[in-house]
Amino acid sequence: MNTNFNFLQTEDQYIFIHDALLEAVICGNTEVAARNLHTHIQKLMQPEIGENITGMELEFKVRITYQMISFCLNHYQHWN
Repeated sequence: MNTNFNFLQTEDQYIFIHDALLEAVICGNTEVAARNLHTHIQKLMQPEIGENITGMELEFKVRITYQMISFCLNHYQHWN
């Protein structure tokens, strides 16, 4: 029986998996079924309870945060 579990073979594959996991941890489940898209967008356009910004703005802030963290981690890896 082969016990070698080297599924990832290139650096690009490791980077892709790392980025996908990082996004999942930071952003959570962002999947929206096509049949629910219109309702989801309407909800995002409404102000969040107790906040002065809409759900769309909150999602944008999460996305920007993810991009900044990903950028910093990628540049940190290249410095080492």
